[in-house]
Amino acid sequence: MNITSQYFLAYYAGNQELDLISPPASITSDNRLYAEYNRFIDGISTIYASQDSTGSIPVFWTVPSNYGYAASSQSTLKKLQPKQSYYFIVRDESYLPLRIPQVGGTIQGLTDLNKLPYIEPVPNITLDKSNGNYAYLQFNISGLQPYEQYSYKFNNISSNWPTIIHPLSGTIKPSDTIASISAVATLCKTSGDCSSDSNLLNYTIDSHGVNLDNLYSMFNLEIQPISFSGLSVNSNSVRLQCKSCLPQLLVSIPSVGILSSTNATIPASNDPIPVISGDNRFFTFKASIAGLEPNQTYNYMYRSIDGNWPAAIMTPISGTIKPNGNSLDLQTTISFCANTGVCPSSVKGLLNFSLAPKADRSNLFTVIDLSVTKVNGSNSTISNPLTVYCQECV
Repeated sequence: MNITSQYFLAYYAGNQELDLISPPASITSDNRLYAEYNRFIDGISTIYASQDSTGSIPVFWTVPSNYGYAASSQSTLKKLQPKQSYYFIVRDESYLPLRIPQVGGTIQGLTDLNKLPYIEPVPNITLDKSNGNYAYLQFNISGLQPYEQYSYKFNNISSNWPTIIHPLSGTIKPSDTIASISAVATLCKTSGDCSSDSNLLNYTIDSHGVNLDNLYSMFNLEIQPISFSGLSVNSNSVRLQCKSCLPQLLVSIPSVGILSSTNATIPASNDPIPVISGDNRFFTFKASIAGLEPNQTYNYMYRSIDGNWPAAIMTPISGTIKPNGNSLDLQTTISFCANTGVCPSSVKGLLNFSLAPKADRSNLFTVIDLSVTKVNGSNSTISNPLTVYCQECV
């Protein structure tokens, strides 16, 4: 423990008592410790202890001697006791800093106020599609004072994309001289997704050259003592770089479907084309939606692109989904209307069409696609088009 000012209040941090009148053998047997002890006695003018049970205040003081200053035999304070507080008055500032000798080592939790912890460097991290848009962080810290309290927080240095760090701040009270702080850093999936999150890292967007292959967030960890006065310490800067790591919504449906009578001739094709034969006007397919965020809400809508015969989506043409996972399948049924070329007004989900005067019953078709939009999101994701042919199916 160092005395750093001429008038100084501190605990005695040694494990065993320190005799102020006559140095203990553990000190006299070590030249370095003995020199430290003599300098301490020479530099001290007065030491006051706390008031005792009789109401008196024990006092230690020094007097001139042949070799500088020595302990006064009249002192009522003769020993410093572990974990007890004392008021030190140093002879003059030229002795500062003045180290208080410690017998038996240092008590855990008591420390020099100018001793700071050390945060080991953490390497930069690159994220891509294989590992997603988040990373686990671990900061190893040494030089801590056991049972002291420290606060920590993450600070932004530079970024071009918002980032959540959980937890963003906190406190630790280590029982040893080493500890670690773990956190999860997540690049937000869209720029507005995490604006209200309490763990959002403060940032100023660097908008230069922003694209999905060049997103980054640079930050560090700051740690500072709470239970004693001390400066804060910052880790190295950690760069979290994202190369197309953000989840991307993907929507796909079959490209072609055919409804056919038993007599129709199906054209040869190298591509697998779903075919439903017989007098069947209903075509059922699955739409695949991937890259969803669990427990988020999305709107979907089938859109009519083209057609030469009235057709309708018999299942809901639009609606809302709230997935539990990252993907789901949406089952949908399309029906061509009766051979009169007219759909009843009660039919829901009617698709756009332009009926030719003499429609070719062997080549009726309708074309649709699927649009999916996250609620409160700005962009929609559109599937590939699906063409359903009706070959003499009505």
